[in-house]
Amino acid sequence: MDGELLMDLDNDVHDEGNGFDLPLELIPSSFNEVESTKNLEVNADYIDYAKLENEYQNPALSYRLLHMFEVCVNRRPEIAKVINRIHSKNSIDVEFYRTFATALEKHKNADPSKSWPTIDTAWIQTTEDEVQAMTERESANLKKAQDEGIKV
Repeated sequence: MDGELLMDLDNDVHDEGNGFDLPLELIPSSFNEVESTKNLEVNADYIDYAKLENEYQNPALSYRLLHMFEVCVNRRPEIAKVINRIHSKNSIDVEFYRTFATALEKHKNADPSKSWPTIDTAWIQTTEDEVQAMTERESANLKKAQDEGIKV
């Protein structure tokens, strides 16, 4: 068998930075530009929320739903209700909820005829208080452990 037909595993010709790369002059300037999704709008026929809830846990689920809320024009009120339900049950991320509330108000003002959910401001205050208490409790536990000489 001819040695030229065998592949040389140590030959790194196909690795990054090889001599076969295209010169930058041949690559169009728009090649590396990322298309913006800010103005992306889609119409979704059906969204399987149960499947999403099984596949994703918070915070990934909340952020996935927030993106869907922004782009799925025909399902915005429905998605907003799901975010409201899921996030208030499964999360303590107040900043996310505020971001969602801002986006929701924007869409409510743009189309007030639809059935939009209401933002739970009591949840925001209660959750902030719980997080503050949890932070203080854990800080006290840490300080106590350090005072007792336990390495943390």
